[in-house]
Amino acid sequence: MGGHIEVRLNSDRPQSYSLLCDQFLTLHVGCILLLGALALAAGDDECKASQCCDSGWGRTKRSRQRGRNVKGRHSPNECSRESLTVLAFLHLGNFYEPDIVTKDQPDDKLLVIAALRLPKVYQKNGRLQTVDADAQAFYQNELDVGRLNAIHHHLWLAGIKRPARPLTEQKVLKRSIVVTEQPDLHLLWSGGVIYIKPLPDFLLCRSVWEDTLCCESSLYEQALGFLLSYVWLISRRNDLSIAHEIGLLPSEVTWEVWTDILGSLASKVDLSRNNDINMRYQFSELRLSRVNWIYRLSAQTFNFTNLLRGYKYGYYNYGEFLEQNLKWLVTLSVYVAIVLSAMQVGLATKRLENNQSFHNASYGFAVFAILSPVIAIVATLALVGVLILFNLRYTLRRTKQSM
Repeated sequence: MGGHIEVRLNSDRPQSYSLLCDQFLTLHVGCILLLGALALAAGDDECKASQCCDSGWGRTKRSRQRGRNVKGRHSPNECSRESLTVLAFLHLGNFYEPDIVTKDQPDDKLLVIAALRLPKVYQKNGRLQTVDADAQAFYQNELDVGRLNAIHHHLWLAGIKRPARPLTEQKVLKRSIVVTEQPDLHLLWSGGVIYIKPLPDFLLCRSVWEDTLCCESSLYEQALGFLLSYVWLISRRNDLSIAHEIGLLPSEVTWEVWTDILGSLASKVDLSRNNDINMRYQFSELRLSRVNWIYRLSAQTFNFTNLLRGYKYGYYNYGEFLEQNLKWLVTLSVYVAIVLSAMQVGLATKRLENNQSFHNASYGFAVFAILSPVIAIVATLALVGVLILFNLRYTLRRTKQSM
């Protein structure tokens, strides 16, 4: 029981009591520093959440309206914090939190994106705009459905309030999916074609939601409505495969990641109600031909330009315009030929041979058959002339603006 204490730790080599105390003290200090770092990180997250005006998918509408227009709080071209790391979305609280995951720590359950890279320029009203100058304007341009909102009260004529058909069912209907970058063409269909806009990458970035989308009521409602449209379109693995095939979703969005996103959205937003989404998404698929006529004749959008071009102008040369608008003239000519043949047979019968009323009707219809094709052709050519003058005036105006 001498005055020297020895301790053996997985080894036959003795260590002094003082050396053991030093090691224990170092470990204790390290634990305290680690806890302090975690506490600071938690406080930073709470600060970001408070700046985002009740961050989360399911913020109340009143809190969004209290939000402010925030610019410059994050880099518009990058969501990752370090160049040697990748962006991973972890389901924490109300959002998919962008977290730092090193490349030597792969995790198949994480959505991994090298960096959110937005385009440097985009077109708006025929002019090039830079994203770095105003990132919020770019987000608005990517989500804007104002033209459809202007005729919202008449959209029941072009579609019904029900979820859109999934992508597999679109294929069953033999519809060709055309990728478009216009948000106001998203889910509009005509004949065997349906237009679908790819899901923007920035809708999967938490910092964009916190710093911009959540702090602007109209942006939030449009973004949430657009995200809801993809809940309609992609509900099965086959839907996701089609989306990857035609470029609607990033390849990093696996089935596991997509189901996590759907689960988070469903837990924060009542998908059966439309209180927090833009009113355009109260309707899903809209018939483009009817939207064209609504846009032409609606009191909210009526003007000479819209009367000529409609919602989406479908002719890009005058030959195509004549071909499409003279088809009905062929049908009219066939109908007129059938009626004239029937009248000729009727005049040869004894019952109608001396019928003055039938003679008068035959005379009037014969005159109509002679004049109607001429009138139709003249009217079509006059409309083409108006279009030529309209396009010439538009070209001259744009030329003066660019000088």
